[in-house]
Amino acid sequence: MTSIPTLACSAIAGTAVCLLVSEALLGNGLRIRRRISRARQPHVGGSSDGSSLFRADSVLGLQRNRLGAGLQRFLEQSGAAVTLSRFLGASGALGGLGLLIALCLAGNWLTIFGIASLFAALPLFVIAWMRKRRTERMRRQLPEAFDIMSRSVQAGQTIASAMQVVAAECRQPLAREFANCCDQQNLGLGFEAALQDLARRVPIVELRILAIALIVQRQTGGNPVEVINNLSDLIRKRMKLTQRLKTLTGEGRMQAAVLILLPILMFVGLRISRPEYVQSLIDHPRLLGAVVWAQILGSIWIHRITRLDF
Repeated sequence: MTSIPTLACSAIAGTAVCLLVSEALLGNGLRIRRRISRARQPHVGGSSDGSSLFRADSVLGLQRNRLGAGLQRFLEQSGAAVTLSRFLGASGALGGLGLLIALCLAGNWLTIFGIASLFAALPLFVIAWMRKRRTERMRRQLPEAFDIMSRSVQAGQTIASAMQVVAAECRQPLAREFANCCDQQNLGLGFEAALQDLARRVPIVELRILAIALIVQRQTGGNPVEVINNLSDLIRKRMKLTQRLKTLTGEGRMQAAVLILLPILMFVGLRISRPEYVQSLIDHPRLLGAVVWAQILGSIWIHRITRLDF
């Protein structure tokens, strides 16, 4: 391995780390100064983009395309206090670090690419785990929130007032989402647009059904209490069914974990006890890279088979 690729990769990794550190240390101050400068300028056409309730952080126009908008929505749904620029900077820095490690340990470009890609995807894995945990917490809180909305509407309050009660009495993180929806309406966003944005931020089917039902009810009339009560009962039944399915599929999920971990544990054990058995695998980097890729693909396939999605 020549020194030129190593130096180039070191420069790329160092640049990514510097950008990430500067964004983490100076990003908030820069954004505040930009907002102050925008506030001093006269608004043209009545448009305002200073509030984060209406427009999130933009990086090089990425949010104007589908990929950037999807990444931004993914970050919002995870509840992580990180902007799109910091997320991309962390991915680039970790990818550069993985590239340097791979250049020092491996000689096959396929293995180098795999290690660098794995390091670069670590922030995505963390955000996905945070999104899943936050979504499950909000799903468990939804029946209580729907009950509060139902009682508030039965007491004579409007849907908007009932949502404010939910924001005040429910637990986090669901209360924060309802509070953001109420703040959007107080700042001039329409009721339907605020509900649609709430359904976009919270990836729960029942909440999207509630948003559609309330929008239709507002346009055509009807009793929203019955819809809210039915959705609350539906969520409780789905939670019971999920727990029952987890109990019935516990053996299969344990077998999946064993199948994923067994090759790794066997490799480590043989490397310690009988290193001559695995030395031929280590001496051939292409074969080792193929084994690693096969293990990764097999783990992904087993995870998709054992995942409960209904």
